[in-house]
Amino acid sequence: MLRRTCTALVAVLVLVLAACGGGGSDATGDDGDATASEATTTTEAATTTEAATTTEAAPATADEATVAEVTSRVIELDDLPEGWTVLAEAEDYQGKGIAPEDCLNPEDGALNQLPLGAQAAGPTLRAPEVPYFLTTWAATFDTEADASAWAAGLDTPEHAQCQGEVFEASNQNGLTVRLDADQSNDELIGQGALVATDAYEFLDGDQVVSTMTISAYQVGRTIVTVRIETGPMEQAQADQAQVPVDAAIDAVLGTDAPTGLPGGG
Repeated sequence: MLRRTCTALVAVLVLVLAACGGGGSDATGDDGDATASEATTTTEAATTTEAATTTEAAPATADEATVAEVTSRVIELDDLPEGWTVLAEAEDYQGKGIAPEDCLNPEDGALNQLPLGAQAAGPTLRAPEVPYFLTTWAATFDTEADASAWAAGLDTPEHAQCQGEVFEASNQNGLTVRLDADQSNDELIGQGALVATDAYEFLDGDQVVSTMTISAYQVGRTIVTVRIETGPMEQAQADQAQVPVDAAIDAVLGTDAPTGLPGGG
């Protein structure tokens, strides 16, 4: 019963956290309303409400090469063996950008300045028969230097702490989130394409019900994040689920990821 309950908690948690650092916001404004604002004029005789006519510049859109690049860097269901399923469909970034937030995307940050279509996400995928979940996301910057500068912010204690606070505030199960320093694999950063990695534990009281590893890779001007969340299972089951994931990650990166890292070769 505990295992079934924990698995259900993991599934709900994955769906809630899918929007953390990845939820879209309409490019037309915070409320997503592209209609003109209304102006109200008042006289002693009557009150008149008029629709103000305003013109907003269309948001910039990424060129075809950028769209092709970024969409090639996320993992789809077809990239994994038969038996894997889609738990949640991918966010659509062609018509909206990532919602501004403090950890990944401050309003004045480089990510928020990317044109529409320069980001892409894969669906949240579940391994057959075990609570093993995979989600990928990618962003393509103008230059490799721009991508490196943004990715540098991911490899900091401040970012890891910020993400943990967001996860804890966002989950609806009242779980406690703990940064798992022993699983952060910092010694692997700089090997291959890996530029940052953090690991978290989600606890219901004293019971760890889920673990999450988020790894970021750089391929040229594109940053790819791989998020793997697992619930209670045997090590052999986790290893079996990991094999096709490693192959899929290597395929989208076009290079081998570092060994010894969940979701990394």
